[in-house]
Amino acid sequence: MKVSLNFLLWTTFVSEDQFYLFEELKNMGYDGVEIPVMDGDYDHYRKMKAELDRLGLMASASTFVAPDEDPMSSEPEVRAKGLAKLKDNIDKAEILGSKTLIGPVYAAHKQFELEDSMEESFNRSAALLKEACQYAAPKGVHIGVEFLNRFEIILLNCAKDSMDYCKLV
Repeated sequence: MKVSLNFLLWTTFVSEDQFYLFEELKNMGYDGVEIPVMDGDYDHYRKMKAELDRLGLMASASTFVAPDEDPMSSEPEVRAKGLAKLKDNIDKAEILGSKTLIGPVYAAHKQFELEDSMEESFNRSAALLKEACQYAAPKGVHIGVEFLNRFEIILLNCAKDSMDYCKLV
């Protein structure tokens, strides 16, 4: 079994000033870290990867999308921005050597209003995530759909809904 710690415990962006925490976690017995990849450029993640490799720590990547990047939006421009964001995050996951990009990637976090029906939102989101998965597959990155409670997100709040969603993707 491998044990990792999610850096969302501390921050949504792991700066170089926080790289010292990697060694502390390694010394505590952690095998890896889960890195939020919403922000920062590719060079930053290359530096991070070098530090993780030096310490022998594995990385997984996590993300979420904002309302202006919402995969379930009825607005094509918003969904396009969401797909671009997911592709950017997939590229960062690949740089880190992560085999997974995990998070509530199907809808905007803390966005609770639907523009139309739940079914239409569900289907739009699944179509976008399918595109993201097709982009991720040749890079060796798998997308993990993380369902959240109804106080955090509107679309997927239980295992059954998540399973139905994944079947569409």
